[in-house]
Amino acid sequence: MHRYFWVVFFYIAWIAAHYIATHLYIKYCTPASFMGFLLSPFIASTPHCEGLRWVISTGGSNITAMWTFAGAWVAREIAQIVVR
Repeated sequence: MHRYFWVVFFYIAWIAAHYIATHLYIKYCTPASFMGFLLSPFIASTPHCEGLRWVISTGGSNITAMWTFAGAWVAREIAQIVVR
């Protein structure tokens, strides 16, 4: 079971990072006002907003890859049961 700990840990860490980054991006990079609308082209290019977009994009890709990995692992386990 210990060998799966780090896989599960990183999966949960990426989910948490993705979740937190999406909420922070909305709060700090897309202000909900007319002035925020006018300033959004300038705010969106700030380092913290670019970093949050990176976490959102990379996190989403990693979550998708982990689901693919999990599906392949389950399929392999089922195939081994059927062969026995």
